[in-house]
Amino acid sequence: MDSLRVAHISDLHFGADGQDETWLALTKHLREEIRPDLILVTGDIVDTPKNHLYAEAKKSLDQLCQSIQGKSQPVKYYVCPGNHDRFPKGTRWSFLPTNRFKKAAFDFDFIFQGRIPSLTEPANIALGPANNRWTIRVLGLDSSRSADFAARGYISLEEMSKLDQAMADSDDTS
Repeated sequence: MDSLRVAHISDLHFGADGQDETWLALTKHLREEIRPDLILVTGDIVDTPKNHLYAEAKKSLDQLCQSIQGKSQPVKYYVCPGNHDRFPKGTRWSFLPTNRFKKAAFDFDFIFQGRIPSLTEPANIALGPANNRWTIRVLGLDSSRSADFAARGYISLEEMSKLDQAMADSDDTS
């Protein structure tokens, strides 16, 4: 039976000092050692919400997935934003102009569209060869969207209920 590998990476912080060297080491390790079938990227993809950093991160993730050899199908990746993807560093919610927060959320969502699973739109991903096919459900829960401080996540009771429902609907996945 073939194995499946899922890489969970986080806190990439594109735009931070020293991030380039860290990214090079990480991508080399993923390409040469891990060779994942799926990559899940959770939180703090950029160091502060700026379009050019979102675009750089997406381009780098696309290139990484295209460069992983020896897989029966192209490597896919999905993202879930973190507080650095939604808020400028060190900023309290109440001090942010509402339109700036909404623009950062919109820009992230636009650039990574199709790669952001949610509670209402999970990603059901088929992995592995035909004789050993697995379907994995990936849910995203953005705890920074409703936070009152940039570095503090919040999940409402409504979102918890949606999480329960999304998991209950996953009987068809492996």
